[in-house]
Amino acid sequence: MARKPKSDVSLKLLVLGAPGTGKTRFIERYCRSSFHSTEIGDVTIKTMKIKGIRFTISFWDTSSKQLIPPPGNTSPTSFVARGSHGAIVLYDITNAKSLDDVVPDVEQFVSTTGSETKLVLVGNKSDLAVESRAVSIKDAGEFARHHKMVGVLEVSAKKNRGFEQVMDLLLDSIYRDMNTKSTEMSVKVERTYDPDLDSHGVRSRSKCTCTL
Repeated sequence: MARKPKSDVSLKLLVLGAPGTGKTRFIERYCRSSFHSTEIGDVTIKTMKIKGIRFTISFWDTSSKQLIPPPGNTSPTSFVARGSHGAIVLYDITNAKSLDDVVPDVEQFVSTTGSETKLVLVGNKSDLAVESRAVSIKDAGEFARHHKMVGVLEVSAKKNRGFEQVMDLLLDSIYRDMNTKSTEMSVKVERTYDPDLDSHGVRSRSKCTCTL
């Protein structure tokens, strides 16, 4: 029998992006519903309910100066990515270079967490799309497909637009993946279970059906 889906889920999410793409402001807007330039710090936690599921999410701001790895060859992204369930990959729609500059962080994140970890591409500053757009929706979509992301959306930290849609997409993808793996594990256990084997793998009952 498949396991019942979890109703309480704790997740660790990274916010990746080149300098100036609005990583800290994205977290501020979504977690605090405020727009200002004060840094939150390295981790911000938000609890919410979506479709009856209680999510406790820790957002890790990779622009924080506190997230410095210990001496060695570990990159800052690889250092903080360990144990992550997904990432929000930010770029500035008015700056095409910001999309190219985030590639090393994306590759390091996937290398550390695995190719099945969910990422969503997010273009910030959508309020400037008409007069200053430098990255088309098509180009962003191709970038997202190339890096096997769950999708691409645009937001405006200044206008407080698009954040709920981003999180709904990412959380739904992560949650469905978690339940799929849980079901597959449950089925695997059921298929390999043999009631005639004891704890040491020795058959304890006779299968003989002959009659005397």
